[in-house]
Amino acid sequence: MSNKNTMTNQLESILDDIIQGEEVEDKQIYIIDDETIQISKQEYRLIKNYREGFEQEAFTNRYQPFFEKFDFIVGDWGHDQLRLRGFYQLGRRKVPRDQQIDFLDDYIKEYCNFGAAYFVLGKVEAVEKYHQLEKRETKQKNVSRKPKNQRPKTPHVTTTTDKEKAEDTNFKPKNIRRKKAFKKNQTKGGINKPKKVTEKVSEKVTNDKKFVIKKVTTKE
Repeated sequence: MSNKNTMTNQLESILDDIIQGEEVEDKQIYIIDDETIQISKQEYRLIKNYREGFEQEAFTNRYQPFFEKFDFIVGDWGHDQLRLRGFYQLGRRKVPRDQQIDFLDDYIKEYCNFGAAYFVLGKVEAVEKYHQLEKRETKQKNVSRKPKNQRPKTPHVTTTTDKEKAEDTNFKPKNIRRKKAFKKNQTKGGINKPKKVTEKVSEKVTNDKKFVIKKVTTKE
């Protein structure tokens, strides 16, 4: 029994040392002002503080050096407990979309309790770069939405192909038509010359009939 008691006492002392070590550990989290928080040597900007979701004591207890690699840190409350999640910069290569900060709205709607308090922390340089990238994306979207100048469509003109010409027996080239018309105007002695137009003097035709206009008298 004595051995068991000694073992339990040793385990309890080890657990106490671990707990005390965690409490003593300095995570170097300082509040500079209402919008700026310093973690180690990195400054963060409090971008969003929905329903006063940021609490320094709760954040300090939950924060781990694991989150240093992320550009943004999101904390949300559920069942009186704070949950932290890290996000990378917008448009970062080789990073899934659900790990980029533009996935924040979907994360709040799908993974957080409805109406729950939350906050968003971002590295100062990451926040400035995010605004630049956001403006660039909005410009690209506006340009893509504008209708492109469409060229007027040329009307479709149906042409007779060589194959159709060969199948159509009535079709004859223009040069052949001209030759035949030229032959018709030819005679045995030569080519018919255009006839000269001679002016005929119209003879005066005298009218033998005489027209008499009778005067109509009225009786008084």
